[in-house]
Amino acid sequence: MRKFIGRLLVYACVGWIFYHIALYFVGNFLLRISGVKTYAVITAEPSSNSRRYTKVYYMYSFSYKGNVYKGNSLINSSTGKPGDSIEVVFLEGYPNINRPSRFFK
Repeated sequence: MRKFIGRLLVYACVGWIFYHIALYFVGNFLLRISGVKTYAVITAEPSSNSRRYTKVYYMYSFSYKGNVYKGNSLINSSTGKPGDSIEVVFLEGYPNINRPSRFFK
């Protein structure tokens, strides 16, 4: 029984990882072929609180059907500032799947 539970946990972890990897690639594919473009505003919110080991980028936010969605702008303090406007692409059915347009260039 103990081996079964251990294997089940390993399979669950591996499945979770593969699910998120597939979601990333499928999301990018769908954004390229059927994404809706809009403009978002860069906010002062950092993409990460860990400044030592990762690059910190500003986040962006946009509204769609009364809801606010956020994403990583891939813009740091040397290439932009809060309040600037950028073009983003999102899925109309799932607006929480969104990327800056420059992500695909």
